[in-house]
Amino acid sequence: MAYADGMLNIVARIIYRDVDASAFAISLRELEERLRIVDDRFQPQKYFAGDAFGLVDAVFATLFRYFSVFDRVSETKLNDSLPQKLTEWWALVGSHKSVKDAVPPTYEAELLQFIAQKESHAARVLGTASG
Repeated sequence: MAYADGMLNIVARIIYRDVDASAFAISLRELEERLRIVDDRFQPQKYFAGDAFGLVDAVFATLFRYFSVFDRVSETKLNDSLPQKLTEWWALVGSHKSVKDAVPPTYEAELLQFIAQKESHAARVLGTASG
């Protein structure tokens, strides 16, 4: 879970501190590298800990929710570049009742609006796209 927390710190950096496209790209590459490491260590089971949905799945689900928003900001598409095992895992976990019910149906729109109000590169791109 500490590893996912480190990835969430990168997400925060993208939202709050990456003020230009270069910094944003560096953070995105760092996320991709960390996802490759997760993929290398991911066991070919249904969930991270086997057949049962667990805390690690919930923590990583929080992280993966950001990817579709970041895909709107960059030519690099995190969702499209996910390794096959993680793509399959996210399809399963993203449809899990507890993951779906953890946020309102308007979550992505609210997240887009939240980020667009910041002073980062992502905010400027999102602000331009919606304005």
